[in-house]
Amino acid sequence: MNAKRIIRNSAVVIISVCAICCIAYFLLYKIPENKENKASESEKSSFGVSDESVGQSSVDSEDLYDTSPISQAYLNGDTSALDEFQLSIYSKAIQILGDEISEEMTDYEKELAIHDYLVTTCEYDEGLLTVLGGHSENAENPYGALIEGKAICSGYTTSFQMFMDMLGIPCRSIKAGDTDDEEHAWNMVEIDGEWYYVDVTWDDPVPDKKNRPTRHAYFNVTYDIMAERHVWDNTGFPEADSFENSYTAHNLHSVSSWEEVTQAMEDQLAAGNESVYFEFDESMNIKPDRADELNYALPADYLSEDLKNVTDDFADNHKGIAVYCRRAAFGDRAVLEISMKKQYL
Repeated sequence: MNAKRIIRNSAVVIISVCAICCIAYFLLYKIPENKENKASESEKSSFGVSDESVGQSSVDSEDLYDTSPISQAYLNGDTSALDEFQLSIYSKAIQILGDEISEEMTDYEKELAIHDYLVTTCEYDEGLLTVLGGHSENAENPYGALIEGKAICSGYTTSFQMFMDMLGIPCRSIKAGDTDDEEHAWNMVEIDGEWYYVDVTWDDPVPDKKNRPTRHAYFNVTYDIMAERHVWDNTGFPEADSFENSYTAHNLHSVSSWEEVTQAMEDQLAAGNESVYFEFDESMNIKPDRADELNYALPADYLSEDLKNVTDDFADNHKGIAVYCRRAAFGDRAVLEISMKKQYL
């Protein structure tokens, strides 16, 4: 009887263990597939500002990797103080700067080039989103982002900080949280005397897909826009209320015909970008200036039947692209954002 009881109990234990393993496998490998936007949003926030000079650390949070030795080595032309790990990051950064940056570029163009490089070549480390919550060893620093091609928010943030320091563009890193009570990190950058917020992580959707148009929803945005989803103590931070060097301002088209709308969409998609912005001539009978409907996706025909025809034709001519319309804030007025999102089965 004892032998039978032992065998029976052992069988129960074995079956239970197998069931637990199957559940863990499903949670670990299956659930992240449906995390289109949550991945880049689940791990966001930060605090950390200092008044140190360009090239030195602009982060006072010990939780973020210090890239200042690398940027200082670049600015001073002396790598003797770098260890092997830092030299690997330095060498890769030098290569990227040579490929992506030219002397005639403005600071805005340099910043945009670095943002777009990180978004298109690095993927969010989805290990952080699994039931076990782990990530790769270097996901929090530029080695993971630039060499291994995987990072979490702190890896994106410290990489962006390092490049801005190397380029002499004032930049600060923040480590705090988001409205989902998750930790997160992002940056501030100064362009032409005005400060803006940048969240590279949230511009890199999850899961990562090749040839996806680049997103700029959190590139050079104001405090008001950032504060909608990010949570941090703003004490001591510079004001960020300018739209002058926002992505919207640099990609805003004043149009007087629907042909111009179509051409601007074609040009932006061909350049690998997701969104384009419009102000319309009164003759086109479309006014995207109703503040009560800002930042919400709207059916094109709600705004204009002509707009619906343009967006429908565009989607028909670009299989796999879905077109969305949204009223977006731009200073004290609203403009129309048209997004061209690649669809994946």
